[in-house]
Amino acid sequence: MKLNKRYSRSISNNLSFYISATVLTIMTLFLFFIMNIAGEAIWQFGDDFFASQNLEDANFTTYLPIPEEDINKLEEEYSINLEPQYYSNIETDGTTARVFKKTSEINLYSVTEGRDMKQNDEIIISEGYAVFNKISLGDHITIGNKNYTVTGFFQRPDYLYMLQNEGDSYKNVTTFYLAYVTDEAFENIGNENCLYLVRYNKNNQSEFRKEINEKYYMRTYISAKENMRIDMVKMQAEMFTAISYIILAIMPLVVVVLVSIVINRKVKSEQKLIGTLAALGYKKSKLMLHYAGFAMIPGLFGGILAVFFAIIFAQPFGEICLADYEPMRIKCHLNPIAALLGIIVPTIMYVFAAMRSVHKLLKKDTVLLLNGNSEQGEKNYKNILVKSKLSFRVKYALRSLIGNPSRTFVVSLGVFLGSYHVHNGKYGR
Repeated sequence: MKLNKRYSRSISNNLSFYISATVLTIMTLFLFFIMNIAGEAIWQFGDDFFASQNLEDANFTTYLPIPEEDINKLEEEYSINLEPQYYSNIETDGTTARVFKKTSEINLYSVTEGRDMKQNDEIIISEGYAVFNKISLGDHITIGNKNYTVTGFFQRPDYLYMLQNEGDSYKNVTTFYLAYVTDEAFENIGNENCLYLVRYNKNNQSEFRKEINEKYYMRTYISAKENMRIDMVKMQAEMFTAISYIILAIMPLVVVVLVSIVINRKVKSEQKLIGTLAALGYKKSKLMLHYAGFAMIPGLFGGILAVFFAIIFAQPFGEICLADYEPMRIKCHLNPIAALLGIIVPTIMYVFAAMRSVHKLLKKDTVLLLNGNSEQGEKNYKNILVKSKLSFRVKYALRSLIGNPSRTFVVSLGVFLGSYHVHNGKYGR
């Protein structure tokens, strides 16, 4: 008797189980792939953009201005790049524009759409604000009492996460934006502020900071690692990647419980056959692997289908997680290792659950299996609360809950997830 011949008949008889388990597996892996693809794409974009635009290592302010000749001396003495960044905050009708003067070495901006400004009445603005407020190229924008024509949109490496102030907790693209005008137009704005941008070429930050503090009285100092506008890019990329692997490790457990329930029912319904096969000399390992094959099907098919769709839709998958940033031109792809794990991990979980169920049954005496009495000696929950004065309805409900804990877990988890989704959809941010 060849056990493998029973697979096709078993699949047709339990088609609903295989379809539901496969769909649940695909949905779980979609969450894993979305987070994983986005995390890696954002991380790669951030590294490339920071490098190409010469991101600062730190910025600081002083009580005394640093003269141009002193900046040159400091650069030579400490082997650094040091550049003043002039800007002005201008509020117009409840909206704040942070207008910058061009820098030539550090925190260079990148025009992402349109062209750079050339005339004194032209301006480029941060892209996130333009997208949110539906500003188009050629539109006019007022800052203070001056009217400008928008010629382009841009991004800066230190403002990919658009915080108006360092202490803010969430981005602001509704009432705050960045802007660049020509140097001549900037000189006419007035109310300028200055902070200094620095890039270190040696590990001498402490010596440099000490001299700045002694001569110019350092007021503030923020390293790139402490700057939330910068660090949130890598921080969220790390978070997405970490969450993806947590999802891969935990979410398939829901399907594992479902697989365990179905396999348990299947092996119990076939206990006479299993007992006969055991009596004929089939090894327990052979029988366990046979029933593990049933559980392997939704893991393999679900994993392969999920990987197939993730490869096709990698770009929209990754872009789902970009809501908190300035519009990024990320290039998304599915990591081969993540794809392999997406197939292997759920499959192993399902196979292990099935083998555990069969092993538990095969520990029973073969005679009990042949007689269909494998449940003999197990706890009987039918007589629970027999002496209680509770109503029959309550007793029946409690017996149903306690008598099948795995089923109770699946139902409870489904209610929890459904309630959580509805609550977030109605009241969430």
